[in-house]
Amino acid sequence: MDLTLPQRLYLLIFNLDKNKLDSASALVRGQLMRAGAMAELTIAGLLGDQDGKVSRDATAPPPGDPFLAEVFDDVSPDKPRSWFRLVDRNWHKAEATVRDQLEAAGTVTVTRGRMLGVFPTRRIALGDPRQVAALRENTRNAVLLGRDPATLPIEDAVVAVLAADGDLYSVFTPKERRAHKPALTALRDHVDATLPGLRKAAGRALAAYLAAEQELGRVDKDADPAAAAGLLLGACLERAFLGHFIDAADARPSVDQFATSLIRTLGGGLAPR
Repeated sequence: MDLTLPQRLYLLIFNLDKNKLDSASALVRGQLMRAGAMAELTIAGLLGDQDGKVSRDATAPPPGDPFLAEVFDDVSPDKPRSWFRLVDRNWHKAEATVRDQLEAAGTVTVTRGRMLGVFPTRRIALGDPRQVAALRENTRNAVLLGRDPATLPIEDAVVAVLAADGDLYSVFTPKERRAHKPALTALRDHVDATLPGLRKAAGRALAAYLAAEQELGRVDKDADPAAAAGLLLGACLERAFLGHFIDAADARPSVDQFATSLIRTLGGGLAPR
């Protein structure tokens, strides 16, 4: 199976030691899938940058992949749209769409059940972890070997940069990102030259979601969406990071307790007054 960029990014989220998705990425998965799709469409010449906005080739047919076609159709052939609004559009559906594609191809298996007989659950596992291990190694080498970005396939550069910018600890640890900062900077500059606007859009996607909630009156007008996004992601990443060192179930609040407390506290600051 030839993997699309969104499918590559989805598979890279897996923790290979545990054969399950890395929970720290939950809040950014949809945006990563959308950003990957827009990157692939731009590389293929179906989308382009026009004065800082995304334009579409009106003469081109939609791609054969259903998810890529869905993102392609989100761009009007008559009116360019902002990069970050397209990355943010329907982000909450993107992960499931890509997962279902991989399940249909047998790349992942999904075991469905119900907790307490009521709440739906999914256990997602890799069909062949060796395939993802090879993908992970290829992505890491794009950064860790310090290669000239111009010698890399642009697809590999995009996946490596989005994995780093999306804080996929399953690919790069914070220590590795710091140690190889010059190589990452060179890769980012190369991607920005080829796909202007994409990286910035992916980084702003969560903040844009909160800003839209402000416009609807569900978030206080004086709240800072970018700061709130940083607080939310930071707290989740910190818990995931500490989870590598603290295994005892009673050493910290459960996931449900943590999520409830975090949302209650952050929500109090965002609620309209």
